[in-house]
Amino acid sequence: MPWRGIALIAALVLLAMVGWNLAMRSGAVSPSITNEIVSDHIRALMPNHLMDIASSDSRKVQSWFTGKLDYAVSVRDFASAGFALAGGRLDYVDGHPAAALVYLRAAHTINVFAWPTREDDAASPQARFTSDHGYQLAEWSNAGLTYWAISDADSSDLRQLADLLSAK
Repeated sequence: MPWRGIALIAALVLLAMVGWNLAMRSGAVSPSITNEIVSDHIRALMPNHLMDIASSDSRKVQSWFTGKLDYAVSVRDFASAGFALAGGRLDYVDGHPAAALVYLRAAHTINVFAWPTREDDAASPQARFTSDHGYQLAEWSNAGLTYWAISDADSSDLRQLADLLSAK
């Protein structure tokens, strides 16, 4: 008799694990990645951690990433739209190297992380927005890259930047 109870508990635990795994694959935002992005953003805001290359010249920043990543990231300056490119840095997110582009919007710093979209990740050209620890976050995929943007700026600012970065 006690074995039946243990078998029932094991079956329920297995069912919960399968359900959790399916929820994570269905496009739900992973709490661990969100926590990583928030931590990386906070760490970057500390003195002397924001940029490896400080430049508003998109060609200079893009060429700086060449050879440091095994993929190409498009770097564009949107100063005319109110998002000035400040530079970039290498970061590490979700178990792999990521390009981190730094944009300035008024008095706000916006970090945009980009890395290749995994084959098993569902492409999400439509950005998803959330907030965590007082920061606004946006996540989307475009042209084979996964993007995460984070800032204390208004979510409408992140929405506008996501649209700019997704436009060809």
